[in-house]
Amino acid sequence: MAALKQAQAAVDNAKAELGRTDVDAIMAIRGGYGSVQTLPLIDMAMWRERRTAFIGYSDVTSLHTVINQTAGIVS
Repeated sequence: MAALKQAQAAVDNAKAELGRTDVDAIMAIRGGYGSVQTLPLIDMAMWRERRTAFIGYSDVTSLHTVINQTAGIVS
């Protein structure tokens, strides 16, 4: 249950940043352990609309793949 709360908090933070017109990129500054749990929670329509870059490494590869495949953003 704690992992789901953490995943939802991460998605909520990203969503808040995606809503800002002054943000061109979102950077994961920690490893993405548990990032797979965020995948069903992400609003891909928002990524497609905003075209915001996603930067990160390691375990956030799953996020890079989903963002690329669903929003067409190379990151």
